[in-house]
Amino acid sequence: MSDVVQTLWGFCHTLRHDGIDYGDYIEQLTYLLFLKMADERAIDLSGITYLDDKGKEIGIDCSWPALVVKAGLTLTDQYVRVLLALGRQKDLLGAIFAKAVSRFNNPVNLKKLIGMIDETEWTSLDIDIKAAAFLRLPNGTFSPYSPGTKTYVVFFTKGLPTETVWVYDARTNVPRITKKDRPLTPDHFKEFEKCFGPDPHGRAKRKPSDSKEDRWRLFSIDEVKKRDYKIDGLKWLKDESLDDLDDLPEPDELATDAIAELEAAVEELNAVLTALENGNGAEVDRPKKIAGKA
Repeated sequence: MSDVVQTLWGFCHTLRHDGIDYGDYIEQLTYLLFLKMADERAIDLSGITYLDDKGKEIGIDCSWPALVVKAGLTLTDQYVRVLLALGRQKDLLGAIFAKAVSRFNNPVNLKKLIGMIDETEWTSLDIDIKAAAFLRLPNGTFSPYSPGTKTYVVFFTKGLPTETVWVYDARTNVPRITKKDRPLTPDHFKEFEKCFGPDPHGRAKRKPSDSKEDRWRLFSIDEVKKRDYKIDGLKWLKDESLDDLDDLPEPDELATDAIAELEAAVEELNAVLTALENGNGAEVDRPKKIAGKA
């Protein structure tokens, strides 16, 4: 999968000229990958309905094939309407696409990205995995390239479905990262490496007391679900630091971390699509079809 994701990441540099930064690119890729992977799983998004601002019921084909065949302004208009319609669903789809908006100004770039995504069968790429741990990176890791991004590194392990997740908080009460005065160094991750354990596949025995600063915690999947799968909601440390928004560093190298994040996004999308297929959070009929009214 790395070669495919590297190709997608390389396109980010082109999109920067269109005003789309790193954070926006990851966001838009997630939306488009979801639509493509839903099509691969035969999840029918062609009959979506929603209520417009005047309360009128609108029907729209939100499927991947309907998006692929369009070009120019027709394509960008369709993409905007798809995001709006899916964001107004009351099920899991609504949670995924809540407040989703298009960041594309140039329809040529959107068309090219859709074409790149369409060339790969994403659901066939190494999906037999579980989330082993989440590493919450310090503030400023990607600033000023994407100063508002709250970033995680996700570690996966082949095996059974995710029932518990470990979270290491390397952000709370950690000084903001800057390139010159406070760069990100291996010392930031020494305790995490100890907590994660010697097994690179994530199967080492762990306990919260492995962290002397109480940065290492275990959560059940039910706790994650209660927070709408938002890992950033799993917090237990009191934040006593002052976040200086004016202390912005120069850009760092992002390619390696971005590739890892994109690969993690693919796996997470597979998990969400599996939930949709099984009827968890969405109404599913035969053939697999999602329909809803907001």
